[in-house]
Amino acid sequence: MDALGNYGETNDFAITGKGQNDLEDYVADWAKDNGKKLVGDKNPGAGSYYRSDHFSFAKVGVPALDLNNGAESTAHGEAWGKQQQKEYNDNHYHQASDNYSADMNTDGMAQVASILYVVGNKLANENTFPGWKIGSEFKAARDKAMGK
Repeated sequence: MDALGNYGETNDFAITGKGQNDLEDYVADWAKDNGKKLVGDKNPGAGSYYRSDHFSFAKVGVPALDLNNGAESTAHGEAWGKQQQKEYNDNHYHQASDNYSADMNTDGMAQVASILYVVGNKLANENTFPGWKIGSEFKAARDKAMGK
């Protein structure tokens, strides 16, 4: 988890690099069961998938998930949520001010942590391992590691 929004719960969740591996299907199942939406990276040209912490796993074939709360604030709507995201990115991302504050609404952070708990619990109780989607550039590294 990294750079989660501090603006409360959302009705949507974003997966950076959506379309890469089966882990997003676990999140999609949760979203469907809970009446939420799953979206992809809204700015894939920025290369966030390749700059994120999970990329070290992906490049050696281990599926990883970069899940973030979306922009559609449950309490205030999408336009307000987008403004909160813009304000954070413009003024706080990787800045000295990018720290916890008691003013933050951390309910959305807890929401993402809860989703990831569900995903982790499902993984821990399966006898299979999530794979890469057909067409993912990381599938070959996984296949090689598995002796395929």
